[in-house]
Amino acid sequence: MRKFIWEQSKEAQSKWIRYFLKKRYIVLDKTLYKSIRNVFQSGFTLDDIGDEDLQAKLIKEIFYYKFKWSCSNARYVRAGKKKGYEDVKYLLEEDGTLIRNLHKYRPDLVELGIEICRKYIENGFDGDFAPVLHRIGGKGTNYEWNNITIIAKKEHDELTKKERKGQAS
Repeated sequence: MRKFIWEQSKEAQSKWIRYFLKKRYIVLDKTLYKSIRNVFQSGFTLDDIGDEDLQAKLIKEIFYYKFKWSCSNARYVRAGKKKGYEDVKYLLEEDGTLIRNLHKYRPDLVELGIEICRKYIENGFDGDFAPVLHRIGGKGTNYEWNNITIIAKKEHDELTKKERKGQAS
């Protein structure tokens, strides 16, 4: 009977994670992300990986995945389409140059995002700690490099709740 990786022993999980982290290039897609998430939600920790370089690589790759997902959500779901976002434009780059330009224009966000992502992983991929894109400047602000930051989802939800209350008043 075949078992999922998150149902196997910690040794097998560690071996699996170390295997794909040692590859030169990693393409973290939705399926691989969900498998990693399930492994960590089953009780696996960063310390179980052992090697600090591999831990850092995993955190960075998960941050890149979450950042791309957050930008995709901003571009295809929010900007110009969702109620309250009619006048908002997505002015960040296409997917192919997104991470390169993140390093170029906002290297501070890379370090901030990696720290938030570390907490996200340490908390077992709890959605409240997930790194998300946040527009600075309130309603009507476009998604541009100088108008964005990365914060935890729980903090983002609190900020947007306050903004909505301010609009209703």
